[in-house]
Amino acid sequence: MEVSNQSWRTTHSERRLHALLSAHYTLGGARLALRVGGGGVWVSEARARHQAARLGLEGEARATSSERLAPELKGAISLSLTLSGPLALLLETGALYRPLPLSNEGEALTLTQTAGVLWRF
Repeated sequence: MEVSNQSWRTTHSERRLHALLSAHYTLGGARLALRVGGGGVWVSEARARHQAARLGLEGEARATSSERLAPELKGAISLSLTLSGPLALLLETGALYRPLPLSNEGEALTLTQTAGVLWRF
C-alpha cells in the first residue's frame, strides 16, 4: 500500500504466515467450522520526503525505513453453505490478537468479518 501527502510518500507492506487448526461439523449442505491459529506478520515501511534533494536534506530528514516481525493469534467461527456442486458461500467472524502491536498503541485486538464464495476440493 502506498500513501502520499504533501510532504511524504509512504509505502507499507505486510506478509503473514500462519498455522491453523480447524474443527468442522457438517449439517446437510452447511458446514460449521471453528479455527484457531497463530503465526507472524512481517511489516515493512519506507518513507521518502518529496523534493528532499532540492531542499538539501540528508539522512532521516530525507528518507526512513523500518521492518518488524510481530506475533499474531487468530480465532474464528465460520459457516459455509453449499450453493452448487463445489461452490459455497462463506461467512466468518473472528478476532486477531497482536501482543506486540504494529504501532505504539499497546496491545491490539481486532475483530474480523469475512464474506465470500469458496471452491471446495
